[in-house]
Amino acid sequence: MSHPDNSNMSSLTRALSTPLAQFVDSLPLPRRLIAADHEGRLVVRLRPGEHRFHRDLPPSRIWGYDGTVPGPTIETERGHPKYEVWRLINLTGDTHPIHLHLDPFQIVSRRAMRYQVPEGGIQDVELTASVTLEPDPEDELQHTIDDNERGLKDTIRVNPHEIVEIAVRFTNYSGRYMYHCHILEHEDRDMMRPFVTMPPELMPFMA
Repeated sequence: MSHPDNSNMSSLTRALSTPLAQFVDSLPLPRRLIAADHEGRLVVRLRPGEHRFHRDLPPSRIWGYDGTVPGPTIETERGHPKYEVWRLINLTGDTHPIHLHLDPFQIVSRRAMRYQVPEGGIQDVELTASVTLEPDPEDELQHTIDDNERGLKDTIRVNPHEIVEIAVRFTNYSGRYMYHCHILEHEDRDMMRPFVTMPPELMPFMA
């Protein structure tokens, strides 16, 4: 989280000195993305943004799908559920076992890549990097899909200098879930993100 300036800190201190009034903010309506309007292929990226969680609080820096809270809802034809393809990009020197809650997924691809972070590209809640789909000269890994990975999984390893694509279909349950690194030290340092699955009719109850 970025560090607020003095004016934001002062307003936050004043707001927290007394209880916040309840039920005073209107529920934000998510943007609708209709799969049929995009030939069944949608791209929703995790982006930084700002969101005011209460009228008496200053805006907070957040990571959200399309940079919004809540993220867009994806509508598909009933009886024809769509697979979501998630792209996991590792810009670190560690291998991360990424665990996805709720439904199993299947690995689609594992590709080598190299990346470059420009000067000033790492900030409190933002990271800017250029990614090229070709092996890094110093990368000695093969970046292949192992035989024991060719099936339904709930955890997949993402090696350094690697992009892994997984296909997942959320079908039966609505609610708040998460995905995270399964290395305990990484998980404890907030290497995780939430996601919400629901039909549009349940959106008012999830605020």
